Amino acid sequence: MGLFSRAVDDNSRNRMYGVEFDVFRNEEFIDINDNHVGIDVNSLAFVNSMEARLSQDQDGVFRRLQLNIGRNYRVWTDYKDFTINVTMAPVRMKNPARCLICVLLNLSDVFEDEMYDQFTDGTGTLTQSHKILG
Repeated sequence: MGLFSRAVDDNSRNRMYGVEFDVFRNEEFIDINDNHVGIDVNSLAFVNSMEARLSQDQDGVFRRLQLNIGRNYRVWTDYKDFTINVTMAPVRMKNPARCLICVLLNLSDVFEDEMYDQFTDGTGTLTQSHKILG
């Protein structure tokens, strides 16, 4: 991804928080599969990850969302009371009642008063196109 070299990966001075949408299974970073969402803190190896999926409100059943088929998704990331909630759904749906990833994590050593937002992606042996619509 070009964020930093392996020599400083997992260094607390990186001060990096990210939500990754990954369509390549990389054993080096212990990826769970080739269609997952992960939370990264100071490293490209995730703190927590789940297969990309949607929680349906009516029955609570998770439905798989395929990241690499050209569909647009809306993603919500909330951080409150040391809890990160990541939720995703097809672009025209409301925020699902249940989150995809809910993890207790203290980011006070990561966040500073002023920081930059950055969007980045990586590729594997296949070509991928990523867009941020809003």
